[in-house]
Amino acid sequence: MTSSIRFRIATWNLERPRQNGWIKNQRRLDRIREIDADIWVLTETNAAIDLKPDYEYVATVPYQGHKPGENLTTLWSRWRILRCIPTFDPTYAVCAEVESPFGLMLVYGTVITWANDKGISGTAKKWEKIDRFNSITKIGYGFRNNIRHISCVSQVILIKVAISRAGTKRSSQLRC
Repeated sequence: MTSSIRFRIATWNLERPRQNGWIKNQRRLDRIREIDADIWVLTETNAAIDLKPDYEYVATVPYQGHKPGENLTTLWSRWRILRCIPTFDPTYAVCAEVESPFGLMLVYGTVITWANDKGISGTAKKWEKIDRFNSITKIGYGFRNNIRHISCVSQVILIKVAISRAGTKRSSQLRC
């Protein structure tokens, strides 16, 4: 008998909510609770969108030029986050090892920049910064048959599930 693993993942680009946007932020939080995902990857977000105590989180470092409280990607997990794993670009991407009810999971979230973003240096040409997405493909080799991938168009989430079984490698070797 085959059992299936079911969990809910959601992504949402919040388009830079304001710290004092009480009405809109409350609507966003209500919608997040209504969707009731196990994992959320929020992009262009703000510390005002706070899912605690129901979720744990890891977030990217602040983007130069954004207002206090803003960041580009926050990963929220209903399950325990064991550790944050360094990414190629900590301003855009975040990665965490999550202890889910059905095994370890490596969750990677990133915001995909807009075409004319000049980057932190202010000198990048249109879409020149796309190389940073090459690092996404380096996640999780070694789990072979126990890997599941989920991709979204506006945000990329790669989830590597290591089913907890005797002899399964721990994900301490993984890098994003």
